[in-house]
Amino acid sequence: MSRHLLALCVLVLLGCGGSDGRTQVSGTVLWKGKPVPLGSITLEPDASRGGRGPQARIMINRGRYASRAGFGAVHGPVVVEVDGYGVPDRSEFPVQLFPPFRFTTEIPAAPRHQLDIVVPDEKPASRSR
Repeated sequence: MSRHLLALCVLVLLGCGGSDGRTQVSGTVLWKGKPVPLGSITLEPDASRGGRGPQARIMINRGRYASRAGFGAVHGPVVVEVDGYGVPDRSEFPVQLFPPFRFTTEIPAAPRHQLDIVVPDEKPASRSR
């Protein structure tokens, strides 16, 4: 094998995004049509569908989030959990806007993936006695 071909193969292997088995994930998070002010997103491999690997936790700031390189989501099926918080006008402490929102999706084996999330505005079902 020529040196040039070998060098090209090495560059291709090194240049392939996601070589660490993770995809950088970013996007927006909306609730009631507005950006979620603060919060977090957890992407956990869905073991029930064959997902394996470490989880990723990404902070939400002003309705946007983005994982850092090497700390994104593993490829394949994942369970996503969204926690959202806001700061009322007269408080210094964040308050939970909605119960944790969970859903499943697939993360592609790609360098980057855009995942925009709309948290449903569901009111808890009333309990009958």
